[in-house]
Amino acid sequence: MNSSAALLPHGPPFGRLALLTLAVLALHLSLLVGLPSWTGEGGTGPFGSVTSLDREPAEQPLASDPLEAPPPARPVARSSVRWLLVPPPPPPAPPPAPVRRAPPAPPVVALPKPEEPSPIASPPDLSALTDRPAVPPETEPSPVGMPDEPLPAVQAQAMPPVEEPTRTSDTPVTPPEAAAESPRASPPAARGNTALPAFRTQGLPPARPPSSARLVFDVTGQARGLEYQASATLDWQHDGQSYQAQMRVSAFLVGSRTQRSAGLIDATGLHPDRFIDISRRERETRFDGDQARIGYTGLSQQDPLQTGAQDRLSIVLQLSSLFNAKAPTPGQRASFQVVGASSAEPWDFEVVGRETVSVPAGEFIGWHVRRVARQDGDARMSVWLLPSLDYLPVRLVLTQANGDQIEQALRNLP
Repeated sequence: MNSSAALLPHGPPFGRLALLTLAVLALHLSLLVGLPSWTGEGGTGPFGSVTSLDREPAEQPLASDPLEAPPPARPVARSSVRWLLVPPPPPPAPPPAPVRRAPPAPPVVALPKPEEPSPIASPPDLSALTDRPAVPPETEPSPVGMPDEPLPAVQAQAMPPVEEPTRTSDTPVTPPEAAAESPRASPPAARGNTALPAFRTQGLPPARPPSSARLVFDVTGQARGLEYQASATLDWQHDGQSYQAQMRVSAFLVGSRTQRSAGLIDATGLHPDRFIDISRRERETRFDGDQARIGYTGLSQQDPLQTGAQDRLSIVLQLSSLFNAKAPTPGQRASFQVVGASSAEPWDFEVVGRETVSVPAGEFIGWHVRRVARQDGDARMSVWLLPSLDYLPVRLVLTQANGDQIEQALRNLP
């Protein structure tokens, strides 16, 4: 041993133990203060820089020298927290569309084969019409606006004889007018009709109804100061024992009116059984030969049925029948009981003479016959009858007491 070692006191090494203890304490203190970073960047100590988990490091003071380099950027602490993104639940699937089932096909039914309609030889028999229910009475809308008046007892007057020979069924029709027209077949000869009471034909002159025909007219008129145009159709058919006639007048935006007449035929001409007037409603007039009375639909009133009575449609056809049997003469007169839908009254006619008449069908020479007014309120009527058409009308003019007028002109020859 050297001398220095001999000078040291002998005993346990307390100094070295104290230094070792202090070193351990210092190490524990440093561990309690902080932990080294995960990357170990930027530190100068033996363990690198220490970052506290409880607080952020104190801010570094700004350098007073502007030329001094800025301190290094602080490391960004990375959080250990991890966020879990839960995706939203998928939307519910739409309900399945309902299945539309096609309706069952209808059963196939074999239809019977339709029968072919039989051709109509003539218009329906108007004489078979049954009674209709009573309706409230109203003023009769006469085609010529005739006022109702009491019916005096008037008998049909026989037409005075003329010098012209009576034309027989074998005699051809010779038209007096210059216009050439196709010949017409002779109408069926009227025979004695036992269904007619004797008083309806007693003392009447002979008559020969014209041949069946359809006539179409152009109509012009004036009512309450307004002018209008229309068309009219006259359907006339007979078989020598009975007849049916219909006149229908129709106008655009105005409406239509229909008159029908049906009855019997004998050697004295037409004898109505039914007269029907259809305008706003249908009305019927009946000729009761057994009771010698005239009845009206919806009215309790009755009028006596006189010899040779006609309705407002058959009257012109009866004039044709009379002149078709014996040609007219100027000044000749005839009177009739004319029946409408609600009244009966006497009408007097006078033959004016032969005149030239111009209509859409052409220019002809016809016989002008007019109604003779008995009083100021009577309507006036003029009709032109064409001999080559068995004296059927080609022109008709009706004038009411208030000035309203209607004219029918033949459109073409039948």
